Amino acid sequence: MRYSQPANLTIDWVSSQADKGNIPQRVYEIFPGGLADAQFGFATMLDNGHGVAEDHVAAEIWYRKAAENGHLGAQLSLGYIYREGLGRRRDHSEARRWYLKAANNGDIARAALNLGHFYNLALGTEQNYSQAVRWYLAAAKHEADADDDDIPFVWQAQKSLREIAAPVQQLAGRENADAQFALSLMYEAGEGVGPDKSEALKWRNLAAGNGYVTGLRQNSSATLQPGSLKPTRVGFARAPTPA
Repeated sequence: MRYSQPANLTIDWVSSQADKGNIPQRVYEIFPGGLADAQFGFATMLDNGHGVAEDHVAAEIWYRKAAENGHLGAQLSLGYIYREGLGRRRDHSEARRWYLKAANNGDIARAALNLGHFYNLALGTEQNYSQAVRWYLAAAKHEADADDDDIPFVWQAQKSLREIAAPVQQLAGRENADAQFALSLMYEAGEGVGPDKSEALKWRNLAAGNGYVTGLRQNSSATLQPGSLKPTRVGFARAPTPA
């Protein structure tokens, strides 16, 4: 659901008051989904200067309040703020933490794509091809259920799987267990490489023989449960850049 901003809304706000936890009552009328929804709505108003003076510092405070109360859009917004370094130092580790919360909270395409990028490009974490592939696949397989806003993220995940195939295959051939397991996932799903169950089994067995114990190190099987509002700072379907 997208909100409609009343043209005559006037709210006086000073960003230093943001920590006091006071949301003008009119905001609850515009965003009737409860406290977290109002917190997120107020953050988007501050972020975009809708009915209030634009204030990105205060907006981040309210995004965080909403995110800590489980609001999916706010979690995605914080991930993007930290990923891009908007108004603060870029922090890929913190961005990954919020995207993971969003993924576990029901977002598939956007959060999973970003998590795939972080593991693929070693941003805020060690490079881990099996985790990168797992998250890319979670986003790519979401195509059947994706709405129009999610489609670019789904397509980028599919593109990323095609791009990652060559380096994964090279490493797998060098007895890298993580790459071997990643390749088995790709063959099993038929993403980035052609579907081939026998190849999937072969590379999974090789990965196990080289010490890969489990592929269940991260839950990426959540079902989509969108928040009541679309976040304003989800980012684009491109990969993040190094700090």
